Amino acid sequence: SSSSSSSSSIMKKRKGLAKYNPVFDLVWQGYHVSVTSVLGHIMNMDFKESRYAIGGGGWGSVDPKLLFGAKVHKLIPKDMLKTVENIKKEAQRCSHVILFLDCDREGENIAAEVAAACVQANPSLGVENRIARAFFSSLSPNEIRKAMRMPGRLKYEFAYAVDARREVDLRLGAVFTRWQTLLLKDFLRKFSGEGRGVIALQPCNNSLKNKKSMSNVVSYGPCQLPTLGFIVQRYLEIRNFTSKPFWKLCLQHKQQRGGGGVDKSCIKSSFLSSSPTNCKNTTFTTTKKKRWMPSVAQQQQPKAAETARIDGRAGGSFNKEDDDDDKEEEEEEEVSPRLQIRLTLS
Repeated sequence: SSSSSSSSSIMKKRKGLAKYNPVFDLVWQGYHVSVTSVLGHIMNMDFKESRYAIGGGGWGSVDPKLLFGAKVHKLIPKDMLKTVENIKKEAQRCSHVILFLDCDREGENIAAEVAAACVQANPSLGVENRIARAFFSSLSPNEIRKAMRMPGRLKYEFAYAVDARREVDLRLGAVFTRWQTLLLKDFLRKFSGEGRGVIALQPCNNSLKNKKSMSNVVSYGPCQLPTLGFIVQRYLEIRNFTSKPFWKLCLQHKQQRGGGGVDKSCIKSSFLSSSPTNCKNTTFTTTKKKRWMPSVAQQQQPKAAETARIDGRAGGSFNKEDDDDDKEEEEEEEVSPRLQIRLTLS
């Protein structure tokens, strides 16, 4: 979306080194621009020593308390190697880099990881102002062009805050996951043996490099606990819910076509003449409903089919010149008045 919004000439797509990260080449204000992407974080955090690592040695040989002080580092996982190679290849051909990642702390951390990969492949990018950060609030063409014209600096303080949070998550998750797994495996095996429906856990003296060993883990995570709390709370609400009978009054009227609309006085008189004795008419109200034209951001759907459908309805493309992008016209479509009758049981 960002590449199509910033394009001022014909855009060409070519395959990148990573399967899901193609490269788009275009010309913008006289500059040759190449646009590619990432799949979230390109680096993971793990313990530096292999015996402490998530996929390292046996759990029984390491005291979980030691993980609180063990050294950690960031590394590129195997499934991100091609993505990083793709970034480095494109960085070698560039004189400047503009980072279009999500404008939040997590996006700032990913941007810092991408910047480090670019500098590693092309040290000249490490010079001041060679790597810039784009800040935008939507994927509208005007917003993307504005971000291209006025980039800012990478906020490393936000990126470091995310690294600190990831380290805390790693240490707490690893420590308590190992404690829980080692502590509860015999207890859960006993209950499973009695046929109480609890999955048995086997001793975790092997590595976690296969799915079978991962199924034997009682996982813990700072993000999992609040989510689990929401699920349990909702389950208890459903289980403890007591159903009660209720009634609602519905009024139906068939409008005859071709009569030029509904006569309010006719409807009112016919309703009062046929109303049950235990009902009382309280109010007659007429309301108008308005439908607003979708905004530009809503029209820019990620799916090609949806975009083609909207383009066909609008009768043109959404890529306009900069001066036209600032004008967002809101068109409304009025629906015929609707008569509503409110009743109260006497």
